[in-house]
Amino acid sequence: MLKLYTNRLLFKNTEILCDNDAVFEVHTGRSQLDDIDKEMMMKYDGAIVIGENELFGITVQTRYGITHINNLSTGLKTLLNLRHMRALSQYKAIDITEAGENVLLDIFKQAMKLDIPVILGHTDIPKFSTIQVLVDDKEIATDASHLQQIMWSKEEVS
Repeated sequence: MLKLYTNRLLFKNTEILCDNDAVFEVHTGRSQLDDIDKEMMMKYDGAIVIGENELFGITVQTRYGITHINNLSTGLKTLLNLRHMRALSQYKAIDITEAGENVLLDIFKQAMKLDIPVILGHTDIPKFSTIQVLVDDKEIATDASHLQQIMWSKEEVS
């Protein structure tokens, strides 16, 4: 089951991986990427690793040209950070709010697999029907529309 939180109050600020671009630049973008990481890079940004340099890091080819790995989309960086969170033991949860709807389903699946809670502050959610989402440790959503309704009701209370 996916553990999703609509705000950060249940965690200390230091326990939340929240600046995905910065964490990616400092940690994940310098890590050893496995085949699944590379599949996700191709799936979301059309990116292929074409080189690695000790000084400059990883170079990728995208549909827009050759660039540095730090220029991948924030949603993809969020997914890759999540996949590498075990090496960052200070974090207990990840804020996925910056990730768009296009990548959220894979983020949800990875978070469930790794048993890492996610924090989401928007309701642009992909359709799903095979995931159970425990929201704020109180309600269970079994599809996207139910999850959106729960999240909208929390916005009205705030």
